[in-house]
Amino acid sequence: MSINSRQGNLSTRQIFSIRKLEKLYFVPPESIYEFFLLKTILGKYGVKVRSTIPTKARDYWKLKLYASVPRNLRNLVSGIIRAFGGKIREEEILVTKNFLEAVRSPRGIGNIPIGVSADGKGLTALDLPSRVVVAGDENMGLSLILVLLYQYLSLGNDACLVLGRDVDAHLGAVSRSAPLLDRSFVGDLAYALAFIHNMAQSRAGIERLLLQRLYGESGEGEEVVLGREAELVENFLNAVSFSEHDPNVVTYDFSHLPETYQVVLAYYLLRVSFPFVFGVSDRFLDFARHSSSPYFVFYSPVVDLDRLYRKAQPDYIVLLTREKASLYIFFEVGEEPHYVELGFQPLWRVLE
Repeated sequence: MSINSRQGNLSTRQIFSIRKLEKLYFVPPESIYEFFLLKTILGKYGVKVRSTIPTKARDYWKLKLYASVPRNLRNLVSGIIRAFGGKIREEEILVTKNFLEAVRSPRGIGNIPIGVSADGKGLTALDLPSRVVVAGDENMGLSLILVLLYQYLSLGNDACLVLGRDVDAHLGAVSRSAPLLDRSFVGDLAYALAFIHNMAQSRAGIERLLLQRLYGESGEGEEVVLGREAELVENFLNAVSFSEHDPNVVTYDFSHLPETYQVVLAYYLLRVSFPFVFGVSDRFLDFARHSSSPYFVFYSPVVDLDRLYRKAQPDYIVLLTREKASLYIFFEVGEEPHYVELGFQPLWRVLE
């Protein structure tokens, strides 16, 4: 799969040299965030989102939205609008006050700033929780992950730092034990263990053994599971320790464990809270992208955007090198992936 970028293979000069514009009316996505993101992406094509003059009626406003589109970009812009859940339709819509402010706002996506935009006119931000891959330089990647974690926690959210590598930049209390939570999470733990050992058919037996060992459930009336399932669970529990969940613990350091168990526990914590994952192999993404709660921030040393997109299917990739820092925002048009690149100056450098 090849990712198309650079404004649909049109140069900036080609886009802005077009003078013939027409109005493309549309009904917006339901999510304000999706609408902000849509506006940002359309702005990269030189397309402005405008509205008719709103008329106040009770506590709501009526208006029509339209995009000022160069004629030769109409089909492309229509596809982008549909990809974000909008509809190409000329009709009056009712909007709340917050949405009206989103219509009028000239720019802005996301609730967590990561840097100053390349033009120096505003902040570059991303929205959390979402699916994010931080790629490139290891030290810069860890710095960004910690900045994101601090900001996300400061907003009163639940999150944790999962370490698969020994680093000095620990945050808050550190545990080398996995938190033992409600028994309902054991099914996810069993799934990860079975999946990573190519034993999907043995998930139920592995779950019963984990319940017996971790929660003391006798499993009376059930057939005793022996063989490879028992050996797998025994090896896992001999290597991994569990302790009562402590809400004051933010960092879980599993750097002492084999790679396979780091991946399993990172997936387990994905089901518990919003994880920031550093130093764990990208086999974690095989679990996370198929999860019903597929949100995470994950560091990868890989800088190949095509490979990262295929592997993680992220909402954002943040690429950090000594030469540049870029935020890539992904969207699809007709099942074909595209991205917009936003250059920025990392926040921690600006604050130094």
